[in-house]
Amino acid sequence: MRRGVVAAFLSVALMTPVHAANTFFVVVDAEGYCAVTDPKPAPDSGLTIIADANGYATKEAADTALKASPAGTCKNITK
Repeated sequence: MRRGVVAAFLSVALMTPVHAANTFFVVVDAEGYCAVTDPKPAPDSGLTIIADANGYATKEAADTALKASPAGTCKNITK
């Protein structure tokens, strides 16, 4: 399952132009696995931004938001 998330991030990284350096996003894939990504996922990537749609200035802030996601949102995050 994690390979699918990693593959999705790589495809997003290769297809999305760099527009906001050092902005991190909390995303969930179609299978319910969440992660922090940079850059912002493309609309057709299959990833949905959860938490702040504008992103986070630091990876640490995005990680904190990921851990604070509502129970049941992410299969790979336990509370």
